[in-house]
Amino acid sequence: MNGEAQMWINALELRSRRALSGEEAAAIASMPMRRRQLAADEHLSREGDQPARCAYVLDGTLYQTKLTRGGDRQIIGLRLKHEFVGLQDLLLQTRAHDVQALTSCCLLQVDADDLRAVMRQHSGIAEILMADVMISCSIAQDWIVNVGRRDALSRVAHFLCELALRMQGGALSPGASYVLPLTQLQLGDAVGLGRIAVNRVMRELTQRGVASCDKSCITILDPAKLEEIGDFTARYLHLAQSERERRKSNRDISTRRRATDSPAVTPSVTKTGPSSVSVMSGRTQTAKADVSLVALRRTR
Repeated sequence: MNGEAQMWINALELRSRRALSGEEAAAIASMPMRRRQLAADEHLSREGDQPARCAYVLDGTLYQTKLTRGGDRQIIGLRLKHEFVGLQDLLLQTRAHDVQALTSCCLLQVDADDLRAVMRQHSGIAEILMADVMISCSIAQDWIVNVGRRDALSRVAHFLCELALRMQGGALSPGASYVLPLTQLQLGDAVGLGRIAVNRVMRELTQRGVASCDKSCITILDPAKLEEIGDFTARYLHLAQSERERRKSNRDISTRRRATDSPAVTPSVTKTGPSSVSVMSGRTQTAKADVSLVALRRTR
């Protein structure tokens, strides 16, 4: 068995946390594989392309993007070293987004038709690959929440936590560091912020003693605080977790459920004068609301 096939086998075994059978390993080894080098910013595929190949990332980082009609870019996903790229389009007719090299990359590609044939013959391999696709969907769901419901500080903190775990594969620890492969502009495209806002957030995280950024090197100084700021729990990454980490994740989820299950506070209307009413609902009252309520009372 050649070394390239063994890399694919090792990746599948790492994701499934089991050894492949002899038949499964032989099926992987039977697929022709070829290495491909990508320079930084070079496209692997574009939206509308037919999914012809899938790849295992031997080195480097790729990112998936969507462009608006006006040319604004949103980074919708990352593919890191030792991850697969292109699996989510394997059973589709066309690709729905661009895939581009963020850094120089080395890929190990297989033909999509060959991989589909192996999956039809070996359900165990199909399950491993589809589980990888489901994890990508889980990450995408959390990115939607990050952009849609968290403030700027929480978005960046959450992103830094995720990237640290995906790059290191273990729990966050004080002093852990990694090279951030994105510029501040690209980080902003991933979390829905402008470059100036990202720069401001990075300075604030440093001032709080939570994380530091020296050029492209991120150092986690206070993992617990960074997770708290980022509203981060690693469950959606589906990594192998220790019992302590599972308990912490369960506690975080229970806390969130209690918060969402709490009864809503009913706004109270308090009379403040002969011709005005203030609505005490936790928000700043507006003149428009006062006028509407007064008009309502007069009609009665």
